[in-house]
Amino acid sequence: MSEVVRATYIGQTFSISCSFDPPVEIANWPVQVGYSFSGNGSCGQSTATVRGKVSGTQHTTLDGTTVTAYVIEATVTTQGQIVSTSNETEWVDPVLRLIVHESNDMHGTFGAFTFSSNITRDLVSGNPS
Repeated sequence: MSEVVRATYIGQTFSISCSFDPPVEIANWPVQVGYSFSGNGSCGQSTATVRGKVSGTQHTTLDGTTVTAYVIEATVTTQGQIVSTSNETEWVDPVLRLIVHESNDMHGTFGAFTFSSNITRDLVSGNPS
């Protein structure tokens, strides 16, 4: 339904909130390889377009156990005050219903400033302590 991105540049924090109406269903349940999705959103003075698919499965280890996660690949582009492209990959464990791996490669411009980021996150445990 919505996403908020916060970034800090030279000590100043920017917050951008995007709302998708209708909401974008990233993956139907139960998750199925081949499912595709798309949608458009409003992000203040920018717009966002998201397109993606469930492209396959990936084995990974979580809490000492091998799990089979579904791979969701998406591209998000923005136009307007912020012009950007973000390529995202998420591995979703259907048992825990959690993202166990995420990578994001983004680049773009905000006014006269260019920016880029490359983020990778891995869930270390599915058991809260």
